[in-house]
Amino acid sequence: MQFIFHIGPPKTGTSAIQYWCETHRDELLKHNIYYPAHDVDANGISPGNLQSIYSIGEENNHLTLNTKKLQKLIGDAEEQGANTVLLSSEFFFKRVNELAEHVPGAKFIAYIRFELELLESNYNQAVKRHKRVVIFKSPQTPRADSIKFLSRHIESFGIQRFILRPYSKTVFKNNNIVSDFLAQIPLSDNATLFVDSRKINPRYSADGVEFKRWLNQYELGPLQEKLDIYLQAQGSNAPPYSFINRDTFNWLKAGYLEELENFFKQHQVADSDRFIRECRGIEQDPIRVQYIDRQRMSALIKGFITESKENAQLILRFYQDNHAKARSWLDKAKMQLLYAHLPLALKVKAKLSENGGGITSVVSEALRNSFERQKTTAVHAGQKVQKRWANSPSRDVYPSVEVVSHHIPNTSGKAFALALSKVYRGSDLFNAYSAPEAKALKNGQSIWLPSGTRIVHGHFPFHENQLKIFPNAVHICWVRDPIERLWLHFNHTLNFQQPYHLHCQLLALAKQNGLSTLEDLFDEFMKVDQFSSIKNTYQAFLTPKGIDKFAFIGSIHKYPSELERLGELLGKQFPANYEEYGAPEIENAVSYEKNKVLIKNEYKFITDYL
Repeated sequence: MQFIFHIGPPKTGTSAIQYWCETHRDELLKHNIYYPAHDVDANGISPGNLQSIYSIGEENNHLTLNTKKLQKLIGDAEEQGANTVLLSSEFFFKRVNELAEHVPGAKFIAYIRFELELLESNYNQAVKRHKRVVIFKSPQTPRADSIKFLSRHIESFGIQRFILRPYSKTVFKNNNIVSDFLAQIPLSDNATLFVDSRKINPRYSADGVEFKRWLNQYELGPLQEKLDIYLQAQGSNAPPYSFINRDTFNWLKAGYLEELENFFKQHQVADSDRFIRECRGIEQDPIRVQYIDRQRMSALIKGFITESKENAQLILRFYQDNHAKARSWLDKAKMQLLYAHLPLALKVKAKLSENGGGITSVVSEALRNSFERQKTTAVHAGQKVQKRWANSPSRDVYPSVEVVSHHIPNTSGKAFALALSKVYRGSDLFNAYSAPEAKALKNGQSIWLPSGTRIVHGHFPFHENQLKIFPNAVHICWVRDPIERLWLHFNHTLNFQQPYHLHCQLLALAKQNGLSTLEDLFDEFMKVDQFSSIKNTYQAFLTPKGIDKFAFIGSIHKYPSELERLGELLGKQFPANYEEYGAPEIENAVSYEKNKVLIKNEYKFITDYL
């Protein structure tokens, strides 16, 4: 009995080959080829014939070659009148030694794919199927494991036992991998089989990879299969992309080409010259920075939910099971984005379920939320009307203002705003975040304030004229490690596209330098003078002349004790809301010290307050 093992390796069209063989077993048998049956999932993907000759340990999932299964295969094939047993599994690739010894005379079919293409294909697969959560990382050296293994196997058992084919559509027979594969198998009467193969296991789009990579940190449960089908369909027509830095791509390409050429010099492989020429001519696909912003993530969520009611239910279940596990501000924002896109009826049903089926609490909450929204809208509308019909747009002096809070971007403003709301009435606080108001205060000009305002809080720097406009106010602000603050600011800009002009500038910088990771883009952002104003925010907000005028400069890194100190200054007792503050993860830790040097003056300016 002749045995032919198709060993892959992974990401060389194995799923397409296995799907065709499984769905055409009778056709193969007509040509004396016995292909054992195996399962195929909804995506057309399967483990192939792994369990046809291997047993899986119940306790440790260890795989063991089962000689009884092997003998049964021979018996089944003979009973069917076949003279060849064809088996396919990517797992066989690393078990060639074992298979070659137990099945003398067996032949092994393997496809050789250019490792540079394989890198990103394997990464895509790891995110799709194996819960990978970390970004793509380029190898330290351009060495292909598949070529290394094949070389060892050939050395051990001889090239005559291997059928090697280049993995390239232009090289495949009829430009089709299944046709090419079948051409390597000895069919009766030298027949040719008609192949109408479907594309199996297409890769995700760049957005799909990032969406799934974020989801992988949680338990997906039944969401996995449905989402996988959707993301594969969405990725089928998506534009090409690459997650490799441009310089790294060129370096890897040169190394992998040299390795491939050396392999073909040692082992004669049909169509290898044409394959090498094709590999030399490969150009990198457009580089994508590896992240997904709010807008693109929204599009994926909407598309998935729109497909079916079941999908909406799956998103809701995932949210209910995992939203409390979100830790970073960005993860929490993404969880809320999932929930925001759910149909209203489904949200109401979920709320009813949470409240034991009682509709009263749900209606009460909805009415409360509606009232709060109407009240806020009315206050804002009243303020606008009052502004419009006031005799003058603003007064020169506001002696009633007790606190001027300068919210330096990304210094935990939400946590502090929550703290303020616990000890002051809503009418006491005026948020100066609109562009005209912030700009006026920045330039030392007065703005209109409602009567009774006691606190002015917003994104505006100190100006000496503010001491005259608010003669009885103390000036306060919060600070955090400058690199940490910039990392937050950088991520917020990219993920929320705010401010939009900065978002565009950062992506232009990534494109100009051929960068694919946030860490590398951040390091480049730190180097260039174009963003110097952002990198010197503390000096711009506090100003060298104004820093001594601040009654309180609090460190976010000592938030509980600093909030208590501020309470003593203002005569207030702030309740604990420490859970609202979470330190970010600085993912560019390798470059942290180097980047600190680049903004040493910023550190020097606030070092006494950190």
